[in-house]
Amino acid sequence: MAYALDGLQDRGRFFIEPGDKLYTGQVIGENSKEGDIMVNAQRGKKLTNMRAAGSDRNLKIAPAIR
Repeated sequence: MAYALDGLQDRGRFFIEPGDKLYTGQVIGENSKEGDIMVNAQRGKKLTNMRAAGSDRNLKIAPAIR
């Protein structure tokens, strides 16, 4: 999901695009630090009936590494 990838972009670069099918344990990118990081790239945005004007931010996802 684009929402999850947007929040994880500061940790490294991705091999996947929003909407790609994923499985548990899949390598989805490379980290700028040593070691592996377990992340949830399928987390969705919480939807409620309450909205504040201008509270939604624009998602800017970097292109995937092929």
